[in-house]
Amino acid sequence: MGFRGVFTIPVTPFDEQGAIDFPSLESCVQFCVDAGAHGLVMPVNASEFFTLSDAERLRVIETGVKVNAGAIPFVAGISGVSPQHALELSLRAQDAGADEQIALPPT
Repeated sequence: MGFRGVFTIPVTPFDEQGAIDFPSLESCVQFCVDAGAHGLVMPVNASEFFTLSDAERLRVIETGVKVNAGAIPFVAGISGVSPQHALELSLRAQDAGADEQIALPPT
C-alpha cells in the first residue's frame, strides 16, 4: 500500500479490576487521529497485546476500526503463538475492517 509517516500505537487502558477500559481506549484512538497520526497500529507491543485474550484483541481491533472510521490507515496486530493462530487472528482482523496487518514471528 505504500504507507508513509508516523503510525502510532495507542496503549490499551485497563480499569482497576484489570479489564479493558473501552471508553478510554476510544479516547486514545480519537486523540491519535486528531493529533495528526498517519496511521494506527494496534494491538501490538505497546498495546500490551500479550496480556489480552483473543476475544479481547478482536474487540480492541473492532474498537480501533470503529473510532478511526477510515480517517487513517489501520494496521491490526495479529501475532500468534503459531502460524495457524496468527492466520486465525488475521482472518478475524480482516473481517473487522483492518486495512493491513502486522505480526511478530511466533516465539
